[in-house]
Amino acid sequence: MSQNRFKRNKPPHNEIRKEIFKLESKLTPPLNRKRGETVEAWLERINDEEDVNIQSDIIIDAYNTVRYSNGANTVLLHEFKEEIHKLYAYQKSLKKRKK
Repeated sequence: MSQNRFKRNKPPHNEIRKEIFKLESKLTPPLNRKRGETVEAWLERINDEEDVNIQSDIIIDAYNTVRYSNGANTVLLHEFKEEIHKLYAYQKSLKKRKK
């Protein structure tokens, strides 16, 4: 029996979970999520180790709301997306510094 460990999962249907899924695949070291790392630990590590200004509590609250209660909140979604875009912008600034 062969097992494919590197099988790509399909993105979730929920918009917030889909954004986390996309974030995990797009961020590069040192910002990427490590294997077995919880979302909370991942964002805490990014805040502690990098000079990125995100409110990780917004991302965590939004993620936990949709993960555990299937709730949807448009205000939370908007705040969540703002914080996610800060991470993308920070990664872009890291790439520019390396050049």
